[in-house]
Amino acid sequence: MKLLRVQASASRASSDERGGVLVGFAMFSFVGLGFLALASDCAVWWSTQQEMQYAVDPLAVEGSRLRDHEEYQPISNALRRQLISEFFRQIFDDDFDPESGDALRLSPGPHLRVEGGTGPMNTGAVVEIGGPNPCDDPALPHNPANDPRGNQRSGTYLPEQRYAPTAAGSTPDFAPATGIEAFQSLCYELRSNRDGADDIADVASSLPTVPWLFALGTLLRGEAGQPNPRVDGTRIRASAVAGGVPALRVGKPPRTPQGLPVRDESSNANNHMQGDLGFGIDAQYYLQLVGASGSAQLSVGPDGTLSQGGVARGAFLQHAGHVGATAASAAPTPFTERRGYIPVYDSIAGSAAPTRRIVLWIFVECEYAANGGAPQIRALRLGFPTNHDTVHAWVAPHNASANFGGLELGLSKPELDAVMRRNHELAYVAGARTYDRVGVRKGVLLATALLR
Repeated sequence: MKLLRVQASASRASSDERGGVLVGFAMFSFVGLGFLALASDCAVWWSTQQEMQYAVDPLAVEGSRLRDHEEYQPISNALRRQLISEFFRQIFDDDFDPESGDALRLSPGPHLRVEGGTGPMNTGAVVEIGGPNPCDDPALPHNPANDPRGNQRSGTYLPEQRYAPTAAGSTPDFAPATGIEAFQSLCYELRSNRDGADDIADVASSLPTVPWLFALGTLLRGEAGQPNPRVDGTRIRASAVAGGVPALRVGKPPRTPQGLPVRDESSNANNHMQGDLGFGIDAQYYLQLVGASGSAQLSVGPDGTLSQGGVARGAFLQHAGHVGATAASAAPTPFTERRGYIPVYDSIAGSAAPTRRIVLWIFVECEYAANGGAPQIRALRLGFPTNHDTVHAWVAPHNASANFGGLELGLSKPELDAVMRRNHELAYVAGARTYDRVGVRKGVLLATALLR
């Protein structure tokens, strides 16, 4: 009997243990499925956010690059916004025909909809894949009045303000431009919402709602009168702000295989892509030109030295297209372009001895010509043609970069710090970075960059 009692106790213990494992497994499965649901929903949300961001970032940079399209003529703003709208359509076009209404229908986020649910918990709902989608090959509205709620907005980026979208769609860190859009920064924002509340004719449009896939099996639900994530999905935003910062690299004027200049996107057949004209000027002379009116004339010596009244002002240089490079003299190289980019150089203290280095890139117009057999650079002036004297800075549409692109500069940290400090002193009126174009000295060449 004693043996039987021991066997019976062991049998009950084994049964209890199996029951405990089953209960534990059930509880773990329930919790695990919850985490799986949350992870899946977050993955869909994150993926859609990234797709939207990948579209907005290049739009902002390209919009800022085209800021000077047609050189501030009245058509500039309208034409730029049309070009950007088309660029956006091409990003999400899947068959290279934005007008086709094709079946593949690429756009940010999954193409899902919730159908057939009942009750406040949407019991029995089914997630269907595919179906009609109004955002096939989407086009951003042009927002010609620069409404702060628009997908396309231009104005001044305010770095001291925190990004916090309001219900009306505006943000405190971005002040929309008024009147003629002589702006420094440009913002693009895409929104995905539940009911198209962001759709405003000619101003803004929204993308499909991002559904909560596994949330249909959870307790997620909206409060009375509020969006229900089980049915309505969630609303997300993607925004980017780009502007012009002093160019750090410049290339030579591009040529076709036949040696002809490459045209820019302008409707003016005479506008060519700019590049390094081959000569540079001294920093002190640059500051003199900033405060001067009219144009200057420089004599070209046989060794490439540029002088004015017997005083050295600049020189033809061996091509070194980045800030911080040694400004080494070279023999004169005649050029035919009337506009282009030239470096400003200055003496920078080094570990051995001061070295003449490029510290800034500027935009000029001038002419290389012979006058009675003596070569000259005539009509040298900073910035834009005469009818645009109020416009100081040029956001380079081509051939200029806001970064070094992985160059091995060969500078010590103190030398690089001195170069960049001089860059800011020359580029900005107050010596400190500003996102307001009037704070940039005349002729400074800006390159497009994402500001955040």
